[in-house]
This record gives sequence, structure tokens and C-alpha cells, in this order.
Amino acid sequence: MKSIDIAFYADFGKSYGKGLEIENIALQCKKKEILGKVFIRQKTSMNHDIYGHQEHVLMFGNMFFKLLSGIQKYIFKGFRSRYWQEKVFDYLVSLKIKKEGTNKIFYGVPRLNRSFKKAKSYGYITVLHAAEMNANENLRIVEETYKNDRPPSIWDRELLDSSINCYQYIDFVIAHSEKSKKSYVKNGFTKNNVFLTPMGFDADKIIPKKKYSQSGKTKFLYIGNITKMKGIHLLMEAWENIDNQEAELHMCGDIYEDLASEVKNFTAKNSNVFYHGYVSPSCWFEKCDVFIFPSLSEGFSRVVIEAAASGMTAIISEAATDINLFNNGNNGFIVDSSAEDISEKISSLIGKYDLIEKIGRKASEDFSQFSWEHFGENTSEILLNLHTDFKA
Repeated sequence: MKSIDIAFYADFGKSYGKGLEIENIALQCKKKEILGKVFIRQKTSMNHDIYGHQEHVLMFGNMFFKLLSGIQKYIFKGFRSRYWQEKVFDYLVSLKIKKEGTNKIFYGVPRLNRSFKKAKSYGYITVLHAAEMNANENLRIVEETYKNDRPPSIWDRELLDSSINCYQYIDFVIAHSEKSKKSYVKNGFTKNNVFLTPMGFDADKIIPKKKYSQSGKTKFLYIGNITKMKGIHLLMEAWENIDNQEAELHMCGDIYEDLASEVKNFTAKNSNVFYHGYVSPSCWFEKCDVFIFPSLSEGFSRVVIEAAASGMTAIISEAATDINLFNNGNNGFIVDSSAEDISEKISSLIGKYDLIEKIGRKASEDFSQFSWEHFGENTSEILLNLHTDFKA
């Protein structure tokens, strides 16, 4: 009963992008004997259990897609690599979808318009892996945040419009946070057709904190893309609105074009603010005290639960992850996406080392269960139930 074909714009099994997501979903689907084809950018090694199910969309794997990224990075900054990468991937996946049997499921990421349309026309049950909030909601946030300014290319209007157009071919949605789920229900999907399963993380790479600071400056940490859509403009405003002499702010990640000059000026005039570029998160979890993630929009932020599982006290926005996982004030703090609320929470934790340790240890205990295997099991169970219900 090989009934579920999966398409992810990802390199199978890799820690970046959606590589671990697709690997663990596929593994659990194979255990249930429901796995069909897995269409991806780059296959894994031949000795992997799923190798026989994997299909490159191009003969040379991800080389062509990397070339497009290189054009934008090194030759022409205005080139919309993400847009064309997804367009090409979608077209190539659509060529591989075949009309075979009944009760088949096609499960894919956003903006596979051609692929979802073709699968739908062949009678497949179509399921969206909601890697992001509903694009109608994201469009509203982008317009409110940037107004007349141009957002980063990753929030290109055509990408958002492509997501919106794709929804007409979708039967079911698997979201990864309560806020994301609500965004799909709010924008036209029936509540019973939107499922929720939080993501996981690689537990082998996250080591719980052995030692908590008891003195010195309180170190706050942000890891992620540095852009307004992650709420970084609010974090910078919040930082400058408080007495932060006994604190440090460490910012890690790629700086997007919408905040490049602002971040440069911010770090230059604040001697207790440090930018470290792209980093391995786990070592910074150990070095710092409090994790901050004030994002305006997420499907689910993996780094948030990684930080919590490591034993950090986290200050997060409602959009950052599934807030059902957090008991506010018990294993983390949930704040509004406003400079005022963020600054108030930062101020309340400066020098409060006993509280930081107490909440951090509770977070480590609560979040240690969120493995990738657990995520894959939950997702495959939803897909199996969908197949069983429709077969019946």
C-alpha cells in the first residue's frame, strides 16, 4: 500500500532547510508501509533506508539550485533566486507525478502550484506541509511592517501570491503551531481539515546546560535571520529603551538587506551589543543566559525549542512557536510583538539568575521529548489516518 508521495524542496537528511523534516516523515511512513516516491533536491547515500524511494528532480542533484543562489549572492543582488528555484523545482516535480491507482496522497511544501494542481486532477488527496503561516496573513504582516519600503526577497510579493494561488488545490493542512493553524482557519480552511503537530530537533546536538551564571552581566541571545519579519527592529528599539548596563545582547545569523545599515549602526553605538554572523547554536546556548525570539511570523521556529531544551530561559512572541508548549512564566515567557513588551521582559530578567536557572531547568525538562522521530511519527500518523478515512 504505497500511497503517499512527498515533495520537499530540501536536501534529504541535512540539518539545514527541511532536510531532517523530510527524512523523519519518510522513515515513519515507510514503517507504516505507506511511503511512495520522495521528490527532493538532493538524495542521501545509497545505504539509507529510504534511498530506493528518493528521486532527484534533476540528474545532478542540488547543483543547479546552488548555482541560482550564487548568482544572487555574487553576481546580481536583484536576482530572485528563491523564486526561480521553487518555480523550477515545482515544474520538475509536476513532470514526475503519475496517474496510478486510487486513494493516493500528495504531501508537499508551499508553492508547488503545478504539482498540487496535477495531483488534484489525478484524484490525489492533497496535503500541505505548512512550513509557514498562511500567506494571506503573511501578506498583511509584510504590508504593515514595510509599508512603502521593499521587503527582503524571501518575502517577495510574487512568492506570497504563489502560496495563495496554491491553496485552491489543497485539501488538508498540517500546521506546526497554534498560531499558524489559526491563520489557515481564518483564511478559508475548515478547522477539521487543519492538523497540528509541533516540529522536533536533533537531540544529539543539544546538550543541556551544566552551569548557570550567578553573577556578571546577563547575556541575552538571538539566533536567526536578522530581518524585520523576525522582529529584530523591535528588539533593537527595546534594547535602547532600557537600562542595559548590566546586560549584553548577542545577535547571530544572516543580516538581510532590510536591516543591514540599522544593525551596523546599532552595534557601533552600543558597546554591549555583539554581532557574530552565522553560528552553531548549541555552543551559544551554553555561553548565554536568556534566549530572545520576537518573530512576527513563523510556521514553527526550531531554534526556539532547541534553546529551551538546552536549558535556556526563552522570551518569545506568540508567532515564534506553538504557544501550547509554553506555560508563561513557568518554562519560558511569551510577549507581544512590541518594543514595549520586549523591553519590560528583558528588564525584569537582568541580574535575576536564580529565576533564569529555575525556568531554564524546567524548560529543559519539558522540551527534551521533542525529537525528530516523535515529529515524524505524529505526521505519518495523520497521513495514515487521512488515507484510511478516504479509503473507507
